[in-house]
Amino acid sequence: MANSPKTILLVEDEAIIALQETRQLEKAGYGVILSSTGEESIALVEANPSGIDLILMDIDLGEGMDGTEAAQRILETNDIPILFLSSHMETAIVRKTEEITNYGYVVKSSVFTVLDASIKMALKLFSAKRQLDLDSLEIETKNEELRASLAALRKTHEDLALSEDKFSKAFYVNPDSININRLSDGVYVDVNLGFTLMTGYTREDVIGRSSLPGDLGIWVREEDRERLVRELIEIGEVANLEADFRRKDGEVITGLMSAHIIEVDGERCLISITRDITERKLIEERLRESEERFRLAMEASSDGIWDRHVGTEVVYYSPAYYSMLGYEAKEFHDVGYEWTDHVHPDDLVFVLGKNTDCVENRCEGFDIEFRMKTKDGSWKWIRSRGKAVGRGPGGRAIRLIGTHIDIADRIKAETALRDGEGELKVDGALKELIRNKETLMKELEHRVKNSLSIISSLIGFAMAETIDEKALSILKDTGSRIKSISAIYERLYDSGRVESIDFGVYLESLAKSILDTYNKPGTELKLEIRVCHIEIDAKTAIALGLIVNELMTNSIKHALGDANVGMIAVRLERRGEGAILKVSDDGIGISAGDALMKPKSMGMMLIKELSNQIGATLDIDSGKGTTVSIVFGPVST
Repeated sequence: MANSPKTILLVEDEAIIALQETRQLEKAGYGVILSSTGEESIALVEANPSGIDLILMDIDLGEGMDGTEAAQRILETNDIPILFLSSHMETAIVRKTEEITNYGYVVKSSVFTVLDASIKMALKLFSAKRQLDLDSLEIETKNEELRASLAALRKTHEDLALSEDKFSKAFYVNPDSININRLSDGVYVDVNLGFTLMTGYTREDVIGRSSLPGDLGIWVREEDRERLVRELIEIGEVANLEADFRRKDGEVITGLMSAHIIEVDGERCLISITRDITERKLIEERLRESEERFRLAMEASSDGIWDRHVGTEVVYYSPAYYSMLGYEAKEFHDVGYEWTDHVHPDDLVFVLGKNTDCVENRCEGFDIEFRMKTKDGSWKWIRSRGKAVGRGPGGRAIRLIGTHIDIADRIKAETALRDGEGELKVDGALKELIRNKETLMKELEHRVKNSLSIISSLIGFAMAETIDEKALSILKDTGSRIKSISAIYERLYDSGRVESIDFGVYLESLAKSILDTYNKPGTELKLEIRVCHIEIDAKTAIALGLIVNELMTNSIKHALGDANVGMIAVRLERRGEGAILKVSDDGIGISAGDALMKPKSMGMMLIKELSNQIGATLDIDSGKGTTVSIVFGPVST
């Protein structure tokens, strides 16, 4: 029976990105619940915790609670895998997510196959972890019961010499398989109910017959029984022996066996207690397959990825790890290098200390920079980020996984900017100017990354709707949308401010640009612009700019029809503490066939979603021509 579709709670405040990611996830077969704020995501989980299989959590959610805080609040009362999805790559932000129990961190610019693989991996690891936790607890409980049963049987043998009371109640009612066989030929002396249930044989089927090949043949491999007998003779007992057994119906099962030597009527026999662990072995095999798929995903990464098993010290390295140090994988392994062989002597104590802290449960992860030796003998600066995966007895980590990133170019650039005492090679005033510019550029970098995500989503929408005869028109519309966003950043850069722009100036320039893009030769389209000067934040300006783009494009392409003349008016006025933006035309008015009014059209979806995103109200009047009004705010002078 096929697995039911998994339901994902997508927490994303950017409407365009949310629409694109929802489409991609639903196309991949997932059910999607959408939330735009941390507070709303917590409420959705509390209302239906069992209905959500995984949470895709953005970090920057605008005003209010951010993604990391929402994730912590959710995990306080719920056990749900959380996969962080963000455009942030800053150390502080990534480190903040590592302090939360999560199942990965995916950059928004990654292709959807990486996101899909990360989701599947997170779901499988979460399912396997739950099952293994339950199995481990159950097995440990049963092992205690097995040891108690063996102790009771030994005491019975010592006190009563296993006389006629050997068939005691403790033997027969034990839920695990217990059998007594002659050591010499494997003939069954007695079995309990647990044995008959596990093997399918009745007591009458087996008493007096042998478990060896040629008779019942219950042992699948004779060498397993030979090992059991050999260890019993040498040390007197066997614990946790795994072996395959054949049931009466021919099915092969795996058992976990413990055994001791006893005497029955003066003859040496073995008494064994066996538990069916076939299902547990299947789970382990599925987990190994899951880990193999994870390994293949790591090999495709451009970062150097490592996975170290703490108990065995076996370390897996991705191909990018070797190439970062100038090696091929084969020559690296042929020489038998340990990872510590490559760490600079001055950095080794520091690096080992960070690893030890992570293993011993003093920290969940680390983010450090140090030097490693390359194949040609030079030292290369790398940045290593690691995290503990799973905890065993005493809280010790089972595995450490992480990445190595080459930061040699960054270190070189920083060194070039500093003098012998580590100070910037500029005077005090210039230092302050550089620091201010660095702060500005960092903020611009983050916003541009977000805008690139929006652009990518828009192009995705356009491609999804493309058919041959409409391709040029769709691409042209997309280009116009991109221009409306790019214009925001041009004004931010020119003004040297990142917090707000003069929306009136931007709107006038945008309207003229759109008319120039779509105005055909021989037509007389007039543009009437009347705007006031107001300051709004860049996020609101982007949303309003895209709305104006859609409205003017619709007027030019549909409302004015084939007429050679027409007028479009764009007005921006103050209204109380807010403002009202109007786009109107003197065309044929909105009809049922108008592309703008089709509920599933790209233009109407954008206008409605963007209006909701900035908390604006939308009104459409189709009396004489068409006028669309958007009321938003508050705004500043």
